[in-house]
Amino acid sequence: MMSENEETQKGELFLRLALEANRQVRENHERLDAKVNNIIAADAAAITVLLGISYFVLEKNAFPSGQLRLAQLTVLFVGIALFSFSMIIGVYTYLPKSFRFVRPMDLIRELHHVGKTYGFVVRKTAGTISDAVDYNLDVLNRKANLLKYMFAFTVVGFCFVAIAFVPFLWYISQQ
Repeated sequence: MMSENEETQKGELFLRLALEANRQVRENHERLDAKVNNIIAADAAAITVLLGISYFVLEKNAFPSGQLRLAQLTVLFVGIALFSFSMIIGVYTYLPKSFRFVRPMDLIRELHHVGKTYGFVVRKTAGTISDAVDYNLDVLNRKANLLKYMFAFTVVGFCFVAIAFVPFLWYISQQ
């Protein structure tokens, strides 16, 4: 059986681990938000540039006529739609999610009793922080999965745009 001092030391270790995990979750959350922001910015820039180029090309009738033109335009607009889907997912990831935080006053009210030892208070605090970290990790993992979808839509969108412009560039070089 452990002594009170050993129980206290074990509780303090758990508390340090929980606090470090909480810090890491918050840092990763900020990093994911930055990545989502960067992909949204890239998608918005790509859509703007592609719509501008498409307008210019369509106005000048620079695409070849017939079936190839229709296929190119379809592929181009599918690429633009994929960028739009990526942006929609990004905006969804920015929607407020329920992140849990430790409410110190609740802990103080619960643990501020004469019969509670320091070791018990430390272990209870570590457990409360650990519960919040576990929940926040689930929120973070869902956001990371959405980021993967955003990235996939963006990459596939660029592929579609490239497929649309290769015949256009070949057609221009033949003129």
